[in-house]
Amino acid sequence: MTTTRTSAEITRWLLTGARAEAGLAAVLDGLVERLMAAGLRIDRATIGAPLMHPIARSSFSIWVPGAGAKENELIWDEVGLERLHNSPMYPIYARGKDVDWRLDAVAEPGEYGIGAELRADGFTHYLGLALPFADGSYKGLTLQTKRAGGFSADERALLRDLVPPLAVVVEHHVQRRLAQTLMDTFVGQRAGQRVLEGQIHRGDGDTIRAVIWMSDIRGFTRIASEHPPEQVIGLLNQAFEGVTRAILDRGGEVLKFIGDAVLGIFPVEQDAEGAVARAEAAVDDLRAAMAAPDWPEAVRIGVALHLGEVFYGNIGGRERLDFTVIGAAVNLVARVEGLCAALQEPVLVTGDVTQLSSRRYRDKGRHVVKGVADPVAVFAPEG
Repeated sequence: MTTTRTSAEITRWLLTGARAEAGLAAVLDGLVERLMAAGLRIDRATIGAPLMHPIARSSFSIWVPGAGAKENELIWDEVGLERLHNSPMYPIYARGKDVDWRLDAVAEPGEYGIGAELRADGFTHYLGLALPFADGSYKGLTLQTKRAGGFSADERALLRDLVPPLAVVVEHHVQRRLAQTLMDTFVGQRAGQRVLEGQIHRGDGDTIRAVIWMSDIRGFTRIASEHPPEQVIGLLNQAFEGVTRAILDRGGEVLKFIGDAVLGIFPVEQDAEGAVARAEAAVDDLRAAMAAPDWPEAVRIGVALHLGEVFYGNIGGRERLDFTVIGAAVNLVARVEGLCAALQEPVLVTGDVTQLSSRRYRDKGRHVVKGVADPVAVFAPEG
């Protein structure tokens, strides 16, 4: 192996092709493939990248022979943090310190907790390299081998030569992943993707057909007045979790939280009947969640569904935009949702929904609602 030539070839790939890969798992696949072609024996490899995310705290790609690399998200709960502090990744993340750990030697007192497991699996050498980011943080590349004698001095020198370009590539993918995560979390998955693809100007968007979901908490003003703010926030979070989980699990998108209300859509992609069925299934899921023993008794949620055309895109001021849906259909579903309390029905839908539904509904009459010229016919599900 010519170390200098190999380093230059892999560096060239890292700064060109690797930046265009779909994610860190693909980068790890390509890196391991090239290192093994250069003569290294690799029996396990990882790239660890702590992220800012409301649930997952770390992106972790792992490569094993025969399976390739897969990307996972790790939650750093109390147990996970304790394990991290006793792992070779901790000095990498915390201090940017490399780990060169020979496993074919006798175990030393106080060594990392995974030592016995690695030795039992036949590993002889664990190499962990800190990847420095521009913000002063560190991510990590680890490589493990079962070859007798471990990694040679030349191989370790090659790997250290690759740290600067690999750090650039990993930072690129982490930042791209972070941008996508932030868009998904604060804007919504479909809307976030559109923004990242360039729909960033005021007025950018399309007219789409969708089943529109509007829900809110019954008697929220009373709840807010009877509970301290921290309890109200807890109740809101639990309610929003139930609603968002129901919508997202059925292929919908949550667009906005408006006080105690939630606006969501189920876009008509292939067939309107399918969008209606997904929205109805999401209502079922929410009602099941509200029937669970751990659901707060004080929180009851009303839901309205309507099928119509909306503008789906950017609106707002020049310096503050919102990606949302607007249109007469949005106004109508909001008014129908307001009838849930008056009609004492947890769910109401419009005739446009019932016409495309396979379910049975009860006619709840026609009602005059603000902003709509003609009385609106509403229906409640049977059962």
